[in-house]
Amino acid sequence: TITRNLAASPWLPVGPWFIWHEDTFEWPPGATRLAWTDAAPHAFRRGDHLGLQFHPEATGEIVERWLDEGIRKLEFHSIDVDALRRETRRMEDAADAAARALFEFYLDQVLAG
Repeated sequence: TITRNLAASPWLPVGPWFIWHEDTFEWPPGATRLAWTDAAPHAFRRGDHLGLQFHPEATGEIVERWLDEGIRKLEFHSIDVDALRRETRRMEDAADAAARALFEFYLDQVLAG
């Protein structure tokens, strides 16, 4: 579950946001923290820069490819691939709308600045 910085919510809609990997990083100095999980930071802004660790570009088609390529790892971690596939399809329209809102707001801010 992603936790959002509610004070920075215009920068980051509710989602849903797709997290695929276990990578992490340190918050950049002076960055505004936008979202995180217990395991890692997931979104920040610094000036007119936006950093994202989750995958707003993840369509159902992209996730299908990732599932096919990563099925052994998912099964090793006891992840129900069929359930993940169904949930991705169920949330696809909401995820697309959230991604569009995120990028439109970001571009509006950059172009206005």
